[in-house]
Amino acid sequence: MLTIYQKWGEVSAAMSKFMADKGLIKTGEVDKLSVTDASALHPWAPLIWGGNARSRSDRIHQLGWKPRGAGLFEGLPSMIMEESKTMGTQSSKLTFDK
Repeated sequence: MLTIYQKWGEVSAAMSKFMADKGLIKTGEVDKLSVTDASALHPWAPLIWGGNARSRSDRIHQLGWKPRGAGLFEGLPSMIMEESKTMGTQSSKLTFDK
């Protein structure tokens, strides 16, 4: 069975590097926010952004599921490019934008 774990910090670093390389953002540096600063943006931010999530695939493998397609890191470029099409549109607004 294939077991893959990733750290969300590594995912955000890979995303920001790709986006900077494509000129979608100015820099590939990832900012860090204190709990206070995150709470100022949205009251649930520390829970949403600071939480950890783990998942395992052993149960679905037992049912016969087999992974296909690109893994998370391999799929990031196409996901980012698709999402970048909405940059600056109403659908890109966050619920806590001011």
